[in-house]
Amino acid sequence: MDIEEIRDEVIKRRNAWGDPSYGQNYLDAINLLKYFPKNKTIIDDYIDQLSKIKKHIDDLFRENRDLYLVNMISFMQSWPSTALGFDGFGGDSITDAMTTVIMVQNKKDGIISAVVFFAGRFAYMYPTSKNLNIDIQRREMCSVKEAETEYGLPF
Repeated sequence: MDIEEIRDEVIKRRNAWGDPSYGQNYLDAINLLKYFPKNKTIIDDYIDQLSKIKKHIDDLFRENRDLYLVNMISFMQSWPSTALGFDGFGGDSITDAMTTVIMVQNKKDGIISAVVFFAGRFAYMYPTSKNLNIDIQRREMCSVKEAETEYGLPF
């Protein structure tokens, strides 16, 4: 069975069960396999991105000792320009980049927030909402510009 056949089987079972989250881990892994070339360039880039993310999260935890890590999700996302999900000028070329969502919870008030990074760069942090959770589940996050409209007021 090749990757596409596995993907089709997972989707078929998802539809049969009527559960949109069924097999999502398999689909994420299949999507990542499509993007990982034989050479290690993209893996090295991702490791570099994770080190930048770690520094940002360490700073965030240092500033607010009431936060703790709940979950971390990474997935490839396509953007209509090389600016990715950031406001600014970018080349007119569809660009794939790793999106990382780190879920943190505040111990004092119990609020869970999503800290979002595009290609290792901090994009935004919002408390979880219905729209934000749907986008995380779909593996398709809003751009920085669209986020306030879709997710509400940021921190």
